[in-house]
Amino acid sequence: MHSRTQWVQLAIVAILGLVASGLSPTAQGQPKKEGKKIEAKMEAGTPAASVNFSKELGLEFVSLTTLGGRIAAARVVADPVALAAAAQELAAAEKASGKTAAINSADLLKEAVQLAKIRFTPSELKAVSYLAKDKSLLAVAEKADKAMQDQIKARQAGETSRGIQGTLHVDSRVQGVWLRVYVDGRFVGNVSPYGDSYFYIGQTPWETTYLSASSFDGSMNWNRPVGGAVGDYHWTLTP
Repeated sequence: MHSRTQWVQLAIVAILGLVASGLSPTAQGQPKKEGKKIEAKMEAGTPAASVNFSKELGLEFVSLTTLGGRIAAARVVADPVALAAAAQELAAAEKASGKTAAINSADLLKEAVQLAKIRFTPSELKAVSYLAKDKSLLAVAEKADKAMQDQIKARQAGETSRGIQGTLHVDSRVQGVWLRVYVDGRFVGNVSPYGDSYFYIGQTPWETTYLSASSFDGSMNWNRPVGGAVGDYHWTLTP
């Protein structure tokens, strides 16, 4: 038999359990609304830091011993200029050796050009254009500069930006791996293994928002462009 005090204690525990089970996402520190559901499947990548360029190219260049680490670092901070410069350095080594490594200069240069276009920053586009010897990027740089000026004027006039605006819920279904998340080529935060992270996206000025995520070593990647998006999104990353 329970005493009156024990019954009261049991009742309090039961009530607290009901309250806890009914807590809204907002009460748990997460946004209340779930957004439109989108997904992306994993794409395998080559961890740059694991590539022994000196050995694979058969060259004893001191610079090649640090090249993998520099490429990995450029990817972490999403620096298209550094990637393009590394691609040119690698291209020269490839010509000298007549060989290619697990990461080759052509693919690395394409990666740099694509990242520069996604980030849509005039100065970066110009620099990558010179490094890649791609004059078409200069035209993109002009568009980027005009778009930025138009965006400033629109915001000053009180107009609403395009692209994703609101909460981006990143839902990782990947076991044992921490992920980095980028929006339009800019780092926004990390997601734990089988974790959920919420990011407020309020400054995306372009019609298409480019979402990407990667494992810390670069061996696993996810990419998802979202066109004409306004509002909240729930992005699921699957193996």
